[in-house]
Amino acid sequence: MTILSKPSSDKDNANPGHEKKRVFTDTSARFHVKDTTIVLQASETPFVVDSTFDLSSDAVLVYAETIQVGSKLIQLPGKNLGLFCNKLMITEDAEIDVSGLDGREGIPKISGPKKDVPDDKKKKGDKQGDKGKDDMDNDATDGKDAGNVWLFVQDASVETLKRLRISAFGGRGGKGADSSAEGVPGNDGKAGGNGGNIEVILGSRKMNEAMEVSALRKRAWPMQVRALLDEHFQLVNDTDSAYVSKYCEHLSTILKVQTILSSLQYDNEVGEEVKTAENSINNYLKTVKSPDIDRMIDSTAALSAIEKELTSVKDISAINGILKDGRMQKALAAVSEESELASILENLYEGLMDEVHSAERSLASRCNSIEGEGGQGGRSPNALIPPGKRGASGLRGRVTLQDLNPAGSARYLNATQAFAFPEQCQLLLRQADLAFYSQAPEEIDRAAELYRRIVDRLGFLKFAKFNQSSPRPLVKAYQSLETIAKVTLFSEDTLRSVYNQAKLRLQRLVLGLDMWGHDELWVPRLSVPFYDADLDIGLDLLKEEETLVEEYEKEVVENRATAVHVEKSKSKLSSTLQSLKATITQLEHPNGPLKMAIYHIAAFNPQLKAKRQEIRAILKSLKGKFKEPPINYLKILDGLSTLVDTSMKPSSILKGLKTAAELYKSRKSYKDEKYGELMEDYLIDEIKTLEGSISDLEDGFTTRADHTIELDDPKCIKILASNEKIRELFKEYRNSFPKEVKKELNDALDKYELLVKTRNKAIVELNSCILLLLEAHESVTSLDAQSKSLGEKTLHIDPNLPFIAHWLRRARDVCQFAVMQQLNHQRRAIRFWGLGKDIRSSGSIPVAKSVILRSERQDIHKAFTKCLERYAESVRSSWPLHKNRAGPIYTLTKAQLTELKKLKTIEVGNKKKTEHSVLVAIDPKSPHPFRNYTDIRLRQVRLWLIGADCTPNESGKKLVTASLIQMGDETIQTQHMEDVEFSHDHVQISFEYFADEVLTREQASHAAVHGRQETEDYHYIGASAKYSSIAAIGPFATWKIVLPVNHNTNQGLDISKVEDAFFEFRGTSQSVIDG
Repeated sequence: MTILSKPSSDKDNANPGHEKKRVFTDTSARFHVKDTTIVLQASETPFVVDSTFDLSSDAVLVYAETIQVGSKLIQLPGKNLGLFCNKLMITEDAEIDVSGLDGREGIPKISGPKKDVPDDKKKKGDKQGDKGKDDMDNDATDGKDAGNVWLFVQDASVETLKRLRISAFGGRGGKGADSSAEGVPGNDGKAGGNGGNIEVILGSRKMNEAMEVSALRKRAWPMQVRALLDEHFQLVNDTDSAYVSKYCEHLSTILKVQTILSSLQYDNEVGEEVKTAENSINNYLKTVKSPDIDRMIDSTAALSAIEKELTSVKDISAINGILKDGRMQKALAAVSEESELASILENLYEGLMDEVHSAERSLASRCNSIEGEGGQGGRSPNALIPPGKRGASGLRGRVTLQDLNPAGSARYLNATQAFAFPEQCQLLLRQADLAFYSQAPEEIDRAAELYRRIVDRLGFLKFAKFNQSSPRPLVKAYQSLETIAKVTLFSEDTLRSVYNQAKLRLQRLVLGLDMWGHDELWVPRLSVPFYDADLDIGLDLLKEEETLVEEYEKEVVENRATAVHVEKSKSKLSSTLQSLKATITQLEHPNGPLKMAIYHIAAFNPQLKAKRQEIRAILKSLKGKFKEPPINYLKILDGLSTLVDTSMKPSSILKGLKTAAELYKSRKSYKDEKYGELMEDYLIDEIKTLEGSISDLEDGFTTRADHTIELDDPKCIKILASNEKIRELFKEYRNSFPKEVKKELNDALDKYELLVKTRNKAIVELNSCILLLLEAHESVTSLDAQSKSLGEKTLHIDPNLPFIAHWLRRARDVCQFAVMQQLNHQRRAIRFWGLGKDIRSSGSIPVAKSVILRSERQDIHKAFTKCLERYAESVRSSWPLHKNRAGPIYTLTKAQLTELKKLKTIEVGNKKKTEHSVLVAIDPKSPHPFRNYTDIRLRQVRLWLIGADCTPNESGKKLVTASLIQMGDETIQTQHMEDVEFSHDHVQISFEYFADEVLTREQASHAAVHGRQETEDYHYIGASAKYSSIAAIGPFATWKIVLPVNHNTNQGLDISKVEDAFFEFRGTSQSVIDG
């Protein structure tokens, strides 16, 4: 049952609600301050309110995710009851009754005439002129005031609420005592009690739909059409559906013309007519007003005719001629505020709001807060003498009922009671974090749901101003919690911290990454022993933190908590802050992941754009040789550039995608001076998922929200799909062309696919870094402010508040998740070291106490030992045997060499770098020089450029320096020739050789090498592993060749005459196991 339900034993009839017992756990809390009981519950187990529900406090506030009304009648006379939840469960008709008790009737007492009573001694209801009444014991009493009810249901069901009735009647005043004395009137009746206030805030799905339609009415009309066809199709009736189909046909025709014009943008012969026509279409597609149906039908026909003409001609001058006469502008239909599309949306909105208001009225009719009537006056034995006066009626209570947008609204600020308790939100955030950390698919779904719920519930923070001189009612309620009720501290800071953490983690989740910003395939290359020292310290510290929390919780329950715990919580906060600041330093480091990702985006963006232009040029030159495929091949080419590889199921991502998409669109709302420009330049504008075919890709790309963002802009829409799905889409695109055309396109499309994956991965990595940075930065800002305030308030803080428990737990959780991260990395490391199938690929670690995590650590070491034993059982081969022999050689293709010869200037921030660079992908499924080698691990990687020249150095030698960067996504083959894929951080290897000594391929040998790469000492795979051991990488990956050109490196570099360029690999491997 629940915290306040009657115990199963009848031995003690006292309800637990009567007990002043405090409860603090990781999912719940119950505490009492003055006459208020507060219950917090973050689990999905319903908190049951039934007929046994009773409390000794004047008020009880229940903050739980699910609340179940478990009885037909719940009577809490005169009590204040707050129920704040995500879902309300009611299985049968039920009533919550907080009505005031009726006053008692007066009892006559036979006596003589009544004496005068001074005014200051009279009871309520006594009137002037009582003198002369019977001297009787009139124990009539006033009717009691009703209590108040506050109900908040975030995800409300109208059907469920139809079963609920809420009563808050004022109690009737007691009847005045009858007189027993002849000639003496009866006493006056007593006053009636006041009716209570009932406040109900609902977040219903109907209101959510209404708000979505309302927002849709303000968006460009093409988005309105798409939305009515997709997410809102069930709202559209058959008649309106026919209209929407015509709008869709019109939009499709416009987009075809737009694609043709867009494909001409790189043609030098294009005139201003084409640009003018394209601008007209772009402006037309941005308007909110839409065309009326009759003009639109004519417009569709005219545009279709223009599209056919543009498709049939092959000469640019002819295209300019078609567009010169202004037919395009004339063909675009006039828009109107009263079009059929506008009417459809207006009718949908009004229909949904009618349903909302109907539900409000229905519930309002079952919420009663009528004042109590005054009691009747007492009667006299003499019928001719009038009875005593009727008592005054009480005041009528107030019923407020609002059905609001579940995703947050400024109207929430009118609420008079805090419906989201800071510490309950913190407990719920922890539940979401635990699910996110686990990485199990079903838990990822739950994490997305919980983060979305938190973000929606606290959406009012976007509008709340806590520093206003005349704050709104909801802000007043939170201030009252701190200053009057004194049940929490720093409510604004805590709520904003929870809101920002949930928001940023949800955004990271939809990128398909784990809590630390890694995808499922990511592995560290460090050995398992590397993490042992930190784990020794971390596990001991975690045990201390757990003990501190347990001791505090025990003392709270026993009412022994003291201000010492406040001081301890402050010291723990200090360690939490240091951990967060270390994260910021790591992310902001000049050679950290943030700067590296920005560099790669700057390097690959121009290449991707150039490759797309090259493919467009090829298609243009081949246009007359083939029939156009059934797909819009230019539009698809653009759409393919938005694909991002994700290992997470799209269905899991979808759980939080809608909310996260809105957050991504509102990136400008992050009022952060330090990172504002970074977010504006790189934070993705829109995210979608894809599981279908190439036509679904076209549809997803075409219906993106913002067509003004340039395709090569990092923040342009990204469409998430599995690596396998991306390969399928590129294959489907290739196969849509005839063989002779496909042959011309294959090489360019291969490079395009590689550039898309590499550039977009860098964008996702950068977005992850930005989100991690924002989260750490905002947490530091919030905790710094709380730490300073806490120092000022220490002597006045009640150590029994859940806020103190929250701080202690937060320090424990930071330590716990740090240990979990280390164990996660150890488990992932085993995959890269041992390629073992028995190691969970997700690297998930259970969230548990230190004793269980210690056991988990032992299991990891056992698995790593087995991994090393496998190496001890087999013999690795090292090649080549002699230093003067060449290792396996991979020769660059003509196209790769041509790309490398281009001198590129890359601008990152205010700095410019000049370099020659190219991407080279070595795939185990394609021809390669490694024969039947398996589990290949490299010891040396060389790049030879035969015929390269440069300025001699001080020694008179022509030293060429190359950075050979393995980009991190690689495949290693097991001894059974099974491909195992990994993702790790980039590995940069420097190689230098004397170009004047290498004029032929035969001269490319050890003698010409300037320095030995240290990978031979530290990067290896074998039967032993030390603290410093780093797992060696393999060759099957994407390599980036960079030849930097500056005043220190490669001065005067000239590779224009190079006709032979190749990698040379030296390493170790195992042989294939047959059978």
